[in-house]
Amino acid sequence: MRFLFLDFDGVLFDTAREAYEVCRSTPSFLRQKFDEKQYAEFLKFRPIVGPAWNYYFVMTAITNNNKELLAFDYNDEAKKFEKDFFETRKKLKANNYENWLALNRPYLFLLELSNMKLNRQTFIVTTKDSKTVLDLAKRFNIQFIDNDNILGTDIFAKFNSKANIINSILKDGDSGIFIDDSEMHLKKCEHIKGLKLLQPDWGYVDRNSKYIGDIKMILSVLEEEV
Repeated sequence: MRFLFLDFDGVLFDTAREAYEVCRSTPSFLRQKFDEKQYAEFLKFRPIVGPAWNYYFVMTAITNNNKELLAFDYNDEAKKFEKDFFETRKKLKANNYENWLALNRPYLFLLELSNMKLNRQTFIVTTKDSKTVLDLAKRFNIQFIDNDNILGTDIFAKFNSKANIINSILKDGDSGIFIDDSEMHLKKCEHIKGLKLLQPDWGYVDRNSKYIGDIKMILSVLEEEV
């Protein structure tokens, strides 16, 4: 079988502003003062973020102006923040759904992909919660994303890495393409036989990565593989 594995944030949607607004609205950071300078710092750290609890350390480093605090540890504070993060997102969506939607912007790649005929079984492999992925897919009428092909934060927690998720799906003789903006996630997949690794240059990326490709190159790979 032939597969296409797609990350969500930084590949299909630019969701950095939404994540930032959720973070600073959580109880942990609600009373802090933020400006565009701190958002710029947030964007610098975005490439190293995986699960939502990672944002706790990013925000702590930013608010204290101390990069040494950027030490990811799934401790009690991180677990509390993780719970607060998803509760806060839910509240922001409930309070003003249209405003929340406006914080998420589809990349041109997603629009191009939606118009392609992909003869591959497609999965969204993301550390984002499945409900949010589905909400955005429905809002922007993305037909190839549905509840059955979203492998979100709950699946990630079970397998502990995207590499493990993908490896559990690919069998001998299968081929796959994995597009992710995280070099870390891609590196962990290098041992998987039959899997082509691509990193889009429009996401939250280090453009010196060996996996990097622009939209023209990545679309051409997908077209060749159809």
